[in-house]
Amino acid sequence: WRTPKTDIQALMVRTLPNGARVVFIPADFDRQYANGNNPDHGILLSNAVRWAAKEDLPLSVEGPGYMDCNLYQQSGRMVLHVANLTYTTFRAPLDEFVPVGPFKVRVKLNRGVSGQNVKLLVAGQPVQASVSNGWVEFVIPAVASHEVVAIA
Repeated sequence: WRTPKTDIQALMVRTLPNGARVVFIPADFDRQYANGNNPDHGILLSNAVRWAAKEDLPLSVEGPGYMDCNLYQQSGRMVLHVANLTYTTFRAPLDEFVPVGPFKVRVKLNRGVSGQNVKLLVAGQPVQASVSNGWVEFVIPAVASHEVVAIA
């Protein structure tokens, strides 16, 4: 911070009477994180989301690098799109994709999806997966630019 001490609140949290949780950050941490890639801003934002969601998130991805992950529902399957943004944060022209990984992935299965069939569509290979208590777990060995995972 430029000002070492201030009376301005930087983070407010509240649990409503119905149990819902609200986080208000009256600062532009998301833009600052996008522009400066300060790890502290990323940690603050992710912790705020986890707290507000009561840790009930349908996706967990653990591994090296800076990844963008989007989970979709389609008829009879789920699709996970993982994009490698690790080298895009430098704002320089990208002339080579350097794979990062491996990634341990955990997905909460939606109704009608067994999780018994997991395939990496970009790599063109099936993945060994384990299903337990409504969750499927598997490993993506590496991601160069992006990977699409079909879970059926």
